[in-house]
Amino acid sequence: MFLNKIRLGLCGLALTMSTGIATADTSIYTFTNPEIRIHDIQNGIEVGQTAATTNYVYHTYASPFDNRLYVVDAYYTANVGTQVQMSVIDTAQGTEIQRADIDMFANINPDLIVTSEDGSIWAFGNRSSNNIYTPLTIFDINTMSIVKQISVNFSTSQIKMAPDGSRLYTHTRTGGFGDSTLRVFDVESGLMINEVSFSRQHITLQAIHPSGNYLYLSYDGNGLRLIDVNTLQVLPETLLPNSHGEFLAKGDVLIQANVGKVNIYNIDDYSLRGDFPYGSLGMNAIDSFDYELTTNKIAFVGMIPKPDYSGLLQVLSVIDAGTATLDYVKTFEENTDLWGSHVEIVADAVNLGLTLQKVNASVIKCINNTTGQEVVITPQSGEMSWDCEAGGLLVNSGDTVTIGGMGVIP
Repeated sequence: MFLNKIRLGLCGLALTMSTGIATADTSIYTFTNPEIRIHDIQNGIEVGQTAATTNYVYHTYASPFDNRLYVVDAYYTANVGTQVQMSVIDTAQGTEIQRADIDMFANINPDLIVTSEDGSIWAFGNRSSNNIYTPLTIFDINTMSIVKQISVNFSTSQIKMAPDGSRLYTHTRTGGFGDSTLRVFDVESGLMINEVSFSRQHITLQAIHPSGNYLYLSYDGNGLRLIDVNTLQVLPETLLPNSHGEFLAKGDVLIQANVGKVNIYNIDDYSLRGDFPYGSLGMNAIDSFDYELTTNKIAFVGMIPKPDYSGLLQVLSVIDAGTATLDYVKTFEENTDLWGSHVEIVADAVNLGLTLQKVNASVIKCINNTTGQEVVITPQSGEMSWDCEAGGLLVNSGDTVTIGGMGVIP
């Protein structure tokens, strides 16, 4: 197969890719108001800025399939005022190619944003005022529009999404005793399908396990534990004694930040792979961090005052998760007086093989966009991978191929 010359697109549902990933064009993007900087991932040096600009950034997602960077920000226009919008940036050109309104009426809480693993489905938490609750909002990247609003009678404290985008998990704190409720919603129907209440037990949803079968939660101040997303039963084992800060579980690592240092754990046994005090990262607190699987790099950004307090510096620090070593620390002059910044690792040109694995689909369609040939593969029961070339797709060097799943396995 021509792994370095075939661009893979996505048509359909979430997937887990096979090997054969080339990451030579991977970059780091950092966001402050209004600049978007581009950095060489190998050394952190700024290699340019995009022509696009953003205001206060809430959330970003880099698509590995189509060279698109999706940014949710607060955008001001004189005739309307401040709105929450979605900006689509072409990372190959560095230009904004589309901008769409998400919320013009303060219905959503942009501080609570989650996405499916493939970035096609976004969910936004809600707001409340005087016991009036706005709905949870589901946004479809493919149509750049709100596709569903789920009416609820609670205010969301935390929100998480299943990797395939099929389920939404909300956490609500109520009462003065730390009471809280975990609810599970089916995204397609908008119906609540399960819930569990924790009486006088303070929990915090921390992350989704990469398998999608568990949520990490800080349980009643007694460390980090897992809860089964199907039964909503809390597993008895305490994985880590310290469950504070922010967590990200991806690949084979669990990252813990904003506890005065960064801890990297092996996800199979939760042994410590490496720890990095904030001083070694050149910052006092982390605004944002991102982990990119194919490069095994974790990028952190924060803001610090200049030594003479005349302005701000942005700090970019990168850790190699595989070796648990610090690659570099870079500082950059800021043109803003706003605290806070954001980071995203962007694989500008991801080239993949022609094999899909673990696709939640009943039909696999392979399309050679260059020749127009289409091949449809029907998986057998229990089959977990499909090869388009073995299925009859003819591919030449330089062809562009789209592979995707359609339908759900019964």
